[in-house]
Amino acid sequence: MLLRNAKPWRREAAERALDDLSAIMEPGIAALMAINARGGDCRSAAEALWAEFSAARAALLAMVPATGSFGPLRAA
Repeated sequence: MLLRNAKPWRREAAERALDDLSAIMEPGIAALMAINARGGDCRSAAEALWAEFSAARAALLAMVPATGSFGPLRAA
């Protein structure tokens, strides 16, 4: 992980953000699968979940230092 040498507060914040992302994605995907299994249209719900994932991913990437001792710029 690119944050392994970061200050503890930054690592802890990243861990919390990953936990939050997991808490959103797991039940969200399960719900999408249930809707799909019943033949429902889950496109709008899937797009909303994707938007949440994308925002959380961008926030996590923003926590990675761009330069310096942590290596080169990382971008999505």
